[in-house]
Amino acid sequence: MRENTGRLTACTGPCIFKVDTVASEKSIMQYWNQLKYEQMPYPTNVKDPDSDFAVHGDVRRAGCGLCSICMVVDRLCLTPLSLEECRDLSVSVGANQEIGTDMKILAPAVAERFGLRLQTTDDLTQLIDCLHSGGAAVVNTGGDQGAYTGTFSNGGHYIVAISESGGEFCLLDPSWTADKYQAEPRRSRVRQQGKWLYAPAAVLQRDTASRSPAYYLFNRKSDLQTK
Repeated sequence: MRENTGRLTACTGPCIFKVDTVASEKSIMQYWNQLKYEQMPYPTNVKDPDSDFAVHGDVRRAGCGLCSICMVVDRLCLTPLSLEECRDLSVSVGANQEIGTDMKILAPAVAERFGLRLQTTDDLTQLIDCLHSGGAAVVNTGGDQGAYTGTFSNGGHYIVAISESGGEFCLLDPSWTADKYQAEPRRSRVRQQGKWLYAPAAVLQRDTASRSPAYYLFNRKSDLQTK
């Protein structure tokens, strides 16, 4: 995994990267962490122009969707998408009307720009099919739900699914910190190797239960043509 401040070792175990002539075995990829970008403006909730998120919004507070999309593009495409470009695209297509990023608006714009095939679904089987065919996905998690404490965030949060093997998903969280997954209940639900997270299907299903679509599936069209 390649962070914007340096290079890191790729994930091991069940996180298996597809070997193909398009991506040239992308065992090193860009990782974006929204928490580093407090100084990067990102106005959201602009339907209420006097709101704090509209006036003082930044990527640190509302940029999980942007970071997730940038990682998906880096995973699948030869041309990267910078965080600044992604932010500007989100604003230009109106994906920032509510707090955070409206992935229903941003995802199609990104797919069109990079020639990717986009599918939305709540079906975990379709997520697995996407990953097995060399794709990547933005996962729409819902945070706390009643008595249930969210695994990846206490509120709505986007993360990235990179691969699946044996019922375990390899994930990247754009708000990862060294201690985020050390406390319960996260510690018992997710195992981690550095920034790489591994979670079983039941955790993804539970954490996306309040969200629809739960999964934004991206594939290179060339991968689908060769299946």
